[in-house]
Amino acid sequence: MTFLIISPLFISIFFLSFSFLLVLKRHNQAYFICYKTGANIQNTLREHLQKLTSMNTQARILRIKRKIAELRYHSALASLDPVNILQARKRLQKVKFEQQSFSNKQERILKQAQISFQTQWKTFKLKSKKYIYNVKKTFHLQPLAVRKKPAESDSPGYVPVEGFSEKQKIKISWRMNGFALIPQKLQEHLGLKGISDHHCSVSLEDLTGGFQMKLMK
Repeated sequence: MTFLIISPLFISIFFLSFSFLLVLKRHNQAYFICYKTGANIQNTLREHLQKLTSMNTQARILRIKRKIAELRYHSALASLDPVNILQARKRLQKVKFEQQSFSNKQERILKQAQISFQTQWKTFKLKSKKYIYNVKKTFHLQPLAVRKKPAESDSPGYVPVEGFSEKQKIKISWRMNGFALIPQKLQEHLGLKGISDHHCSVSLEDLTGGFQMKLMK
């Protein structure tokens, strides 16, 4: 008789313990895949970022060439020599073409970064379906937290924006039901409410030695 009385209690304790372990496992799995995905995305973006900023020296050289070509062109105009003017104009047009071609390369890097971001995000959403739902991402700038310098140039350099780490940060948020595998009636009987909100953030730091990964809450 005593066993019959206390057996429901033992069963309830067993299921509560099982539920707690299940919640802990799913919680850890969700955070693991969140940080792993954020780190993978930022690592890919870092490669694009380093490639883009490494082009700044070449961009500066092209700006200097443009300034020299413009000075020579204006000097040629003042000379009133048609041959001199034609040659100076051709040199200036050549530099402008080089700047446009160079700028297109910079834009392609930015576009590639965006494509990489979206591809990895879609993969994350697909892999995480078994753990979490209502997945969202938030970030300030896309795909890279950089600005043109000088902004008006045809071949600008790209530098990190002010507050780079915060602007580069990717925040992934989600909801999860830790007791999803437990039958609904048993959840109600035990008074289990497993739906909760979570998030993780990953960014980069602009350090002297380069851009480094930064895990955030």
